[in-house]
Amino acid sequence: MVTRIEALVATVLAVLAAAGWFFAQTSASQERGGKEHGHKEIEIRSGIVHEINATGVMNVFESAYAVQERGVWHFRRFRLRNPQIRYLRSDRALKQAQTDRLEGNVTLVRKDGAIVRSQRVLYDEKRRVLRSLSPFVGQKGNNLFRGRRFVYDLNRRLFRARTVYARYDLASSPPAQGR
Repeated sequence: MVTRIEALVATVLAVLAAAGWFFAQTSASQERGGKEHGHKEIEIRSGIVHEINATGVMNVFESAYAVQERGVWHFRRFRLRNPQIRYLRSDRALKQAQTDRLEGNVTLVRKDGAIVRSQRVLYDEKRRVLRSLSPFVGQKGNNLFRGRRFVYDLNRRLFRARTVYARYDLASSPPAQGR
C-alpha cells in the first residue's frame, strides 16, 4: 500500500520531470532560433584566457568584448601575449577554424624591441605565420622601415617583406660579430 507521502513525492517528481523536459525543449528551440536569426551564442565582456599549448608555451588572450556567432569568435580590443613575441594587438579580431583576421591598428611588438604596425593582418595558427593584407610601418631602435606587405614566421623568427623603404642608422646598430 502506497502512503500519502510516497504518492506526494511521486507526484512532485513527475511534475519536476515534466518541467525539466519543458525547459530543455524551450532552451533547445531558442538556441536553434537564435542560430537561424544570427543571435549570439556566447558573449563575454573583459575576458582573459590563459592557454598552455602542447609545447608548454603559455598564451594570454585578452579582449574588452567577445561574442561567438555560428562558431566564429568576434573580438573588440584584442591582445595576445606569449613568450615568443611581447604582444600582438588590434581593434578587432575574427577567429575562425585555423585563421585569425586582425583589423584596425594591428601592432606586433617583438621581444627584441621591433614594432610593426598594419591595418589588416591574417594569422595562420597551424603554420604560425602572420601575413599583412595592407601596407605596414615598422621600427627597431632608430631604424624605420615601411612596405606594401610582410610575412612573419613565428617558428623561424623570420620577417620578410616586399617593396620595402627603409632609413637605417648605422650609428645605432650593434657592432659586427667576429673578426
